[in-house]
Amino acid sequence: MTIVASLLAFAGFVALALSMSRHRAQVFGAASAPDPWGKLVGWLLLALSFAPCLAIAAFSLAILRWFGILTFAALAVVMLMTYRPVLLRHAASAGVAIAVLAGVASCFLARIG
Repeated sequence: MTIVASLLAFAGFVALALSMSRHRAQVFGAASAPDPWGKLVGWLLLALSFAPCLAIAAFSLAILRWFGILTFAALAVVMLMTYRPVLLRHAASAGVAIAVLAGVASCFLARIG
């Protein structure tokens, strides 16, 4: 479940970064209008990333785990924006897809075992 939370947090930070026109131009190569839905989607994904943390730990430990995950997800976005901004085009959508698959798989495995 930590992987699910990490990927959701990563996708949330990417959505927040791409909602800014400067980062959007850095990733897509041309200046374009900022996405008004990007901030909403980014904050929703960040909020959703707390749920898997809460599922595997008590509330106080879940908050601690979530802040750690947010820190490393933000670091990953910053490093990609600095060195390979083009990779962010598909990394966030792949992260959400893998997070959904991992969440479904973990729920399925929890019911079997």
